[in-house]
This record gives sequence, C-alpha cells and structure tokens, in this order.
Amino acid sequence: MLELTQITTENAKAFRALIRTDAYPFLADEATLGLGLVDKDMPIGALVMRPDGEGAANLLSVAIAEPYRRKGFATELLAIAADIYDETGEIYRITCETTRQPGEKNGLYGLLNYLEFDIEETDSGCFVTSFGEIRKQKLLQSKGEEAEAVSYENMTQKQRKLLYEEEMDLKPLMDAGCIEENLSCVTFSDNAIDSCLIFAREEEELTVQWARTSPKNPSALVHLIRYAIAHSKAYTDEELLYIPVLNGESKRLTEKLFGKELKKAEAGYRAVLPLR
Repeated sequence: MLELTQITTENAKAFRALIRTDAYPFLADEATLGLGLVDKDMPIGALVMRPDGEGAANLLSVAIAEPYRRKGFATELLAIAADIYDETGEIYRITCETTRQPGEKNGLYGLLNYLEFDIEETDSGCFVTSFGEIRKQKLLQSKGEEAEAVSYENMTQKQRKLLYEEEMDLKPLMDAGCIEENLSCVTFSDNAIDSCLIFAREEEELTVQWARTSPKNPSALVHLIRYAIAHSKAYTDEELLYIPVLNGESKRLTEKLFGKELKKAEAGYRAVLPLR
C-alpha cells in the first residue's frame, strides 16, 4: 500500500535518486515543500516545490520510479501540493521552468502539458559544448579582462554575504557544497552584484546553475564565461559544459564567441497553472 510522507532533511537521502540534483539542496530550506511516495518502505516518488515570495510556488522536481509511472502518481503528488499551498491563501499559481529534448514523449514537459499548464517557449535555453572545443577559440585567449571578475573561492566574507542577500536561492546550493568554487564568479558595481555565474557539478557534467546579468549588458555573461574557462585547467577536454541563454542578445553574443563548437541542447519553457 502506498504511503504519502513529507521529505525532510532526516529522510531526504532515501529519496535523492528521485530528485533533480539542482533541486535537492533546497530541501534544507524550511520554506521548501517535499512530498514523497513510499511502497513497502521503498521510495517510489518525490516532489519538491518552494514559494517564490511573489504569489507562486515553483515546481523544482517531480519524478516517479519506472515501474510506477503512467499510473497517475505524479499528478496525485502535484494535486496534493496544490491543495497544501491553496490552503495558505498566499499562493495563487504554480510555475515551472523546464526544457524538452527533441522528440521527447514523456518527462516533465509532457506531464505539465497533460495537466493543462499554460506553457510558453522562452528565449532561454541551453547550449552544450566541451572544454576541449571551447579552449580552441581564440577569443577565449583574450588577456587583461579578468581583473573585474572575482571567483567564489576568492570572495571575502562581506562579498559572500552580499551574494547571499541578493541571490538567496544560491545559499542552499553553497551550503550543500555543490558549487564549483574556482569556476563560479561574480562582478561588482558600486558595492552591489552586477552579474554572477554559478557552476555546479552534476555527476560527470558541469552546468551553470545560476546566471544573472542585466538585459542591457548581455555581454557580461560572455565575459564571465571567458573568465571561468580561463580557470578551468583542472577539467578534462572531454567534460561537457552547459551554457544558458538569457535573452536574444546574449544568445547572439554567445554564438559569436563560441561559433560552431556550440550545439543547442534544449528549448526552454515556462509553465503556469493558476490555483484560483
């Protein structure tokens, strides 16, 4: 018989295989809602959501073990979470940032579509390349541009506190030790965070977990990527790097910088479901 349980820091490890790597650290935050399904003491489903402070609950992860899929369990978890948030009177919609691989028939995108979320394709997406390919690019050899950026490992306590305050979603990732400290970097302007690029390792892949830059200055993302690659000597040429696309201008500049070595990995989507 299936049992519903709350996922907390005490039992989170049992559900880890069913939770996205980038969502798992947020379970340490009390504001995060984690729901799990158990069958005969075996975790078979997990959902992770957290409020964004603006009337929405973000769906960070939902997964069901293979033998139990296509039986409505993911839908049930999402419905329970929606009821929990609806009772608070503070959450009015569920949102989800997701991607869809070409030809994908199942997965999160399909679930959201089935549940009649309002899904819109966004300008954001993802490029994928390897360290070996991008190290060949001459533009990455540019000198004299690194002084403006500060790596996470070299940030002062005051700077880190500023980063926590401005990008609170980063703190659980940092506390969990997921951050690649020598690649992650930040630029400052007038004692404030101007842009940041945070990398984390997911198994054998390096992914940009957080990227922020002003739409008025999309080249800042390219600048930070250049800085990170210059400090990537510890990584093999075969390791993959996933690079976000924040808007049309940053896409154009990133394509110009990396050229044919980039491959479009995923399309980005934003899904919204009103609760009332």
